[in-house]
Amino acid sequence: MGTIRHIKTVVTVNRVDCCADRLANYEVRVGNDPDVKKNPACPGKHTGAKTIACDLSGRYLGIIIPGVSGILTLCEVEAYEA
Repeated sequence: MGTIRHIKTVVTVNRVDCCADRLANYEVRVGNDPDVKKNPACPGKHTGAKTIACDLSGRYLGIIIPGVSGILTLCEVEAYEA
């Protein structure tokens, strides 16, 4: 995100043409480490498009599926500050 931001809400938008099952059991992570796996996670694991309450600060925002090597497919991610 370039500078440290206080993220309150993250909105994920899934594809509608195909591959909806590839956005399942994911975590949203926000922090200052460029390796987003090392940053704190917003509460919960998520499936599909949704609005996620976060309340974390950092320069980096990432979406990962922990423990899975494969394809993560989504359309859009929106991050909203406090």
